[in-house]
Amino acid sequence: MEKDGTSDKQDVTSSQSEEKASASAARPKKHFSFRAFLHELLTPLHPRQWTLRTRLLYLPGCLIGLFVVLLLFYLNQAFSVQSRHAARNQLALLSEWITGSLDQHKENLLKEAVFTADNAAISAAFVAGDAEKLNLLLFRNMEKRLKCSGGNQHLQYHFFKPPAISFYHSAMVVNGEDLSETRPLVIKVNQDLQSYSTIERDENGLALVAVTPIYADNQHVGALEVRENLQESLHAINIALPFGMLLLAEPGNAGSSADPSPEPAGMTALITRGHIKAELTSHDWSFLNDPSAPSDLLYKDVALKGLDRSILARVVLTYDPSTEIGIYHKEVFSFLLVLGSVLLVLILYSNLTNIGSFFAVLKKILIDSFSNDFVKRFESDHIHCLHVLNCKHSECPVHQNPSLVCYLETGSLAISPKWRNTCIFLNKYEDCTRCPVYSKRIRDELNEMRNVVNTMMHLWSDFLLKIENLLADADVLRSFSYQHKKLSLDNVSSFLEQMNKVANFGRDLQGARDEEEVYQQLAFVLEKEFSIDYYLILGVNRRDNTMRILLDNTSEEELCIKEVHINADYCRAKRVGEVVYSYNNNRLCPYFNIDHREYHRYCIPMVMGGSVGVILSFMAPRKQLDVRKKQITLMRKYLDECAPILNSLRLLKLLKSQTLKDPLTQCYNRRFLEDYLNQYEPLAKRNKSKIGLFMLDLDYFKMVNDEHGHQAGDQILKEVVELIRDQIRESDLLVRFGGEEFLVILLEVHNCGSSEDVAEKVRQAVEKHHFKVSDGQILNKTVSIGVAVFPEDGDSITQVIKYADVALYQAKQNGRNRVVRFKPEMWHEWYKAAKAQDMEQD
Repeated sequence: MEKDGTSDKQDVTSSQSEEKASASAARPKKHFSFRAFLHELLTPLHPRQWTLRTRLLYLPGCLIGLFVVLLLFYLNQAFSVQSRHAARNQLALLSEWITGSLDQHKENLLKEAVFTADNAAISAAFVAGDAEKLNLLLFRNMEKRLKCSGGNQHLQYHFFKPPAISFYHSAMVVNGEDLSETRPLVIKVNQDLQSYSTIERDENGLALVAVTPIYADNQHVGALEVRENLQESLHAINIALPFGMLLLAEPGNAGSSADPSPEPAGMTALITRGHIKAELTSHDWSFLNDPSAPSDLLYKDVALKGLDRSILARVVLTYDPSTEIGIYHKEVFSFLLVLGSVLLVLILYSNLTNIGSFFAVLKKILIDSFSNDFVKRFESDHIHCLHVLNCKHSECPVHQNPSLVCYLETGSLAISPKWRNTCIFLNKYEDCTRCPVYSKRIRDELNEMRNVVNTMMHLWSDFLLKIENLLADADVLRSFSYQHKKLSLDNVSSFLEQMNKVANFGRDLQGARDEEEVYQQLAFVLEKEFSIDYYLILGVNRRDNTMRILLDNTSEEELCIKEVHINADYCRAKRVGEVVYSYNNNRLCPYFNIDHREYHRYCIPMVMGGSVGVILSFMAPRKQLDVRKKQITLMRKYLDECAPILNSLRLLKLLKSQTLKDPLTQCYNRRFLEDYLNQYEPLAKRNKSKIGLFMLDLDYFKMVNDEHGHQAGDQILKEVVELIRDQIRESDLLVRFGGEEFLVILLEVHNCGSSEDVAEKVRQAVEKHHFKVSDGQILNKTVSIGVAVFPEDGDSITQVIKYADVALYQAKQNGRNRVVRFKPEMWHEWYKAAKAQDMEQD
């Protein structure tokens, strides 16, 4: 039996092996595919296939390693080139600074020379040949200021008589000696009579020289030379490490046969400043004239040239990078860079491990929150105020549940607005960050997120419970803007809808052309949105404190008694700047003109520019009391949108009015005249109207401004304007045409003589008037007037105005204080006079 069983098992095994062999033989053999291999190789490189470890560890690690290798290679190649380039730039800046310093020294010397030569006492002593007096004036009175000017402490003053005869020298006695051979610049100044400053080689070496001519009684009498040693000037320049400065010049003096443009190879270092290596002082400087010559020395050559542009000396600036502080060796920097990169990768690995565990737990909390009512939490240390502060505040949610975090639940950083700033220890610490509990609870960002997620889970759990209670109790779902009860979603939607309408209303007002359009838009809202049938919009006139009706949609009987229109202070809403209504007290305002048994009255002020500018008043049936009380706040929103637009329109209207009137006399200006004539002249031609124009000018008005001041002149102009207005009609126009020149336009005159009669009345009124100026004096003034009539004298009003001006010119020529009617021959005489005047000016 056992043999049979064994044989059966072998048969089964052999049959299974045969089936596998046949199946493998039936399957096709796989061939190598490069495309499939490339796909399998590149699939892990696709960003969507990356894990968090790949994104935050592997990829940054590879990028950091690649960056370090490239950076080390770049630093190795660019370090030396960059340092030499920076050194050359700094040497160029230093050379410009030294050149500017030397130019400033030469300019200061020239100023010293010019100032001294312009001194009248010194020039007089020089002309008189009094050397002692010249010495006394120069050194006793001016020595301290001259020597301290610009930092110059060793100036030498040398006075010459033409051509170059020495008269006085501040450092030696050389009186009477002819220095023409050694002072060519002095000879040039005496010949050109101009001041010069330059660099010269003299018996003491190189010097900064300024020479200026001396004048006495506008006559050239000599020249003054002010000289300063160049080496002393360069010594005053402070050269800091790692820079150095050498002054190279050919040995010799003014009396030697020194080459005026010496070669660098024959120069020696006269002075050295800053950091100069010892071997540089004896350096072969022949390469300075050969820019292509290679040299390892970092230097900058500054040529010092004389007045004839010849090179007298050279200032060589050097740079020694070995003395610069803060330059590290490349090997040390590379080691620190590699070490920092390794530490950065290790920190990334540690943080990634912590972040991975956090996201794993967060994922589980979010998934479980749908099935266990937000009860899943992060595990955290429950150290809180109970242990640290021994808190006994039993109403605090943290006191009731030790797993909560105090500063996220009741502190100044609490998430829930309901319990925020309810911690009793805020009275002591003022802020959670100062509390000792906060310093123990706070860890890192992940720990903070654990606490925030735990708190949010707690709040969401409470929120779900509240939503259930709200949905179960439908009576609490009322508008939060009108009732101080719980907030509901439907009221939020209604409130946002109303705010959107207010915002659209404000946008519609942006393009309003005038105030009337704004009031019409407001009326549309009152009727459509609030269903108000009887309303009144009153405007406050701030000048006379009255009120006028801007928009009236009431019945035949007015809402306000007329006394309110006469005096705006009668309106209670205007006085207090708050909403006034009659449903609590119908005697609150005695000017409510309604039947209080049937209606309620509401007055809403609109504040514009800090004061009440408009009053919206309406009445509503008593049965609408609750609805209207809720709408008051929204109505004020609409009025608030209107207020800035109305204020802007009023300011624009006022500004336009001010631009068309003269601010002093309140007469129309020439800008108004141009606009007015463009509109009125076609109408006058069509109606065949006669227009009288006369140009008026005050005689000798300039004397008033010169003798009594412009304030008196302004006062006289104002009085003259009032005198003119008393003699013309209200429909006539008065324009200030110029300074004291006025144009009067008499509309619809019946005959030509009436214009002259009016002008004569104006002339007599001014002549008889006594003008009292500010100093108490009484002045009598007269006017000259030229008269012309349109269309009798010209085809256009502009031309007639010109003819009136010509007649005014004739009135002044005839002796002033008279009225002259324009005649055609006056134009020819005026034209000839104007042409003759232009020829005289040319």
